[in-house]
Amino acid sequence: MKKKRSFELLHLTAVVTWGAVYFLTIYHSTFAGNGIVYHISQWGFLIAYLSNFYLSDENDVRVSNHLFMAAEIIMALCAFYLGREPVIYILFIMIAAQLPYHFTLVPALGILAVCNTLCFLIMKLEWSSGWQNSITQAILFGTFQLFAVGSSRVSVKESQAKEALTQLNATLNSTRELLDQAARQDERLRISRDLHDVSGHTMTALILKLEYASQVAQNDTTKQQVDAALEIAKQLLQDVRGSVSEFRNDNELDLLEAIEKMSDSFDQIEFTIDLPKSVRFGSYQQIKTLLFCVQEAVTNAIRHGRASRIHISGEHKSGEISITIHNNGRGRESYLPGNGLTGMQERIASLAGSVKVLAAKTGWTVRLCIPERQVFPND
Repeated sequence: MKKKRSFELLHLTAVVTWGAVYFLTIYHSTFAGNGIVYHISQWGFLIAYLSNFYLSDENDVRVSNHLFMAAEIIMALCAFYLGREPVIYILFIMIAAQLPYHFTLVPALGILAVCNTLCFLIMKLEWSSGWQNSITQAILFGTFQLFAVGSSRVSVKESQAKEALTQLNATLNSTRELLDQAARQDERLRISRDLHDVSGHTMTALILKLEYASQVAQNDTTKQQVDAALEIAKQLLQDVRGSVSEFRNDNELDLLEAIEKMSDSFDQIEFTIDLPKSVRFGSYQQIKTLLFCVQEAVTNAIRHGRASRIHISGEHKSGEISITIHNNGRGRESYLPGNGLTGMQERIASLAGSVKVLAAKTGWTVRLCIPERQVFPND
């Protein structure tokens, strides 16, 4: 929400800036004879600017952004040509501030160089402006454009760094939860071994001694007391064995807790997680692989699809465990597997499982399937 409010404020200040430029040129009325075309150019620039943010095609946002950017540049050049006022150069500062969000540094500077060259030619050839004035205006507003590009580029880099930090924090939280579970599992196994190896053997020796004492008892009263102690010792041994079995059986890892820890790091994303309690794992390799794949699917949904809602669900039936990750981000009906998806397929294949991707115009669905139980020699 905070990021959205920041962009709303940015658009508001941009509209105010455009309004100041527009009404200043109207006040000076330097576009006599071309008034209608000038107004169309100015309003066309504003519409293209707002459309760049609010009406971009979710299916191919990069293409639509580039088209709207081209429309902004054309409308700004037309307004500059007809308005015959250096103040209209401010429109190109607005364009410069947007370029780092859609282009890398070199293409952005190239676009500005072309725009400034055309504006210089317009001032020199059409406005009959002197060389000194034309060069001064081009250098002055060119430096403003460079400042706008630099500021926006810093903002983009900070946003990317924050996004990467958030994803890293999510990975660390989920991995820490998984390691905590593994540590608790190891501790339970250690306690169960100690109970079995120490207490179990001691109780067995005690039972043997009591059985012998019962056989050699000299009178009935002594024998009854020994037999009672023998029954208590046998019950105690049974309780110890039951505790050992419980410790050994309760050694499954919980993917739900690890995923919830991961989702807590993305405060801008709405997560819904629906994993049945039966989806639990006895193999650290299984849960580690699935957790990595879920993290990769979530990262792709946020980074490439710009998703705002992610739904993670699971099924456990017929000896198979499946995890489904669906997002509402922008999609594409056809795609080429990248390094992330290829890595997911390789990891799941090591568990004799499969990865299915259901691509659509809006939102993608990734489905991970693995056999319920496998034996791993390194676990």
